[in-house]
Amino acid sequence: MRDMGEESIKQRKERRDKGSRLLTARDRRVLAWIAEQYAVRFDHVRRLLSATPGHTSPRFVPGPGGVSDSDVLQVVRRWEQEPAWAVYRRYYIASPGWIWATPHCIDVLAGMGMLPAYGRHFLRESTLEHLHWTNAVRLECERRHPGSRWVSERSIRRMLGRREEGDDLVHIPDGQLWLDERRMVAIEVELSPKSESEYDAILDELLVSGVIVPDQPTAFVYQAVWYFVSYANDVRVQAARSVSVACSRLSEEYSRRVQIISLEKVVQP
Repeated sequence: MRDMGEESIKQRKERRDKGSRLLTARDRRVLAWIAEQYAVRFDHVRRLLSATPGHTSPRFVPGPGGVSDSDVLQVVRRWEQEPAWAVYRRYYIASPGWIWATPHCIDVLAGMGMLPAYGRHFLRESTLEHLHWTNAVRLECERRHPGSRWVSERSIRRMLGRREEGDDLVHIPDGQLWLDERRMVAIEVELSPKSESEYDAILDELLVSGVIVPDQPTAFVYQAVWYFVSYANDVRVQAARSVSVACSRLSEEYSRRVQIISLEKVVQP
């Protein structure tokens, strides 16, 4: 007969987290990426999860096409269990749903040092298309420049701090791409046109005068600006042309630091 004392010791030795959900390394990486970008569409989450196997089970090892949609949904459903790490919502019948990190998840990841302590953000349907293309650009930049570091618009906004009434408005690009420790590129995804004065002010701020950052000795000036534009419809063509015309107004010293890149040619939507 087994000694009752041995049984008690065995029970005490059982993992205290048995039956609870733990954040895996892949969870942390993908949820941090999602939080940095505000929200990410289901198909892009599939690409992010496909980049790293979930565990040693052959079912979760990405094949040539990555993990399956059902595998992604299984992960997302686990994230949605209370206390939820993420929210999944469909907006349109003919389009994939969107996933974003909960405040609880952001607090946990910030406590691990993986994220800044972002404030609350409410996703608006009107921003989904631009946000999706920005996420696509980030994925492509990370694929083409594996040694680079992306800083999201959300992180830049938090770094600049709260603006007081009367302060000049600062233009925040859709992302920063650090090609190395000294070369910083402003990423702009331009789907709708702005006025000439707006473009002139933006390019001056990004390339010439720089942006004042709290607690930094100097304003940061971008070494280059990459404008990702589209030619899919009349509005986007007009935006692309407006960017090109704005660049033509720059002196040669600055215009050569601006690249205009077609989304259709380089980015998988």
